[in-house]
Amino acid sequence: SLIELGLNVFQSDLDVIWMANPYPHLKTHFKDYQLILQSEGGEAPRANGGVIYAHNTRADGPVRWVFKDIEKRILDRHDRPEETFH
Repeated sequence: SLIELGLNVFQSDLDVIWMANPYPHLKTHFKDYQLILQSEGGEAPRANGGVIYAHNTRADGPVRWVFKDIEKRILDRHDRPEETFH
């Protein structure tokens, strides 16, 4: 995966509109975080895949574990997508 190669990952859905370059904000205000996710909100906040930014990660670190867990959930439940993240 890109994380295992030590690369930074920035994913943005096509329905997200950036009015300015997000990198200066991400590199200053969130420089101490390895993983930034868009929040779904609500009573039980959940991560939303609309915006994902991972940087300064380690191949054996927690961000890799998160991505591997998401991959496993998708592959294990590909025939029952409604159960994937519940």
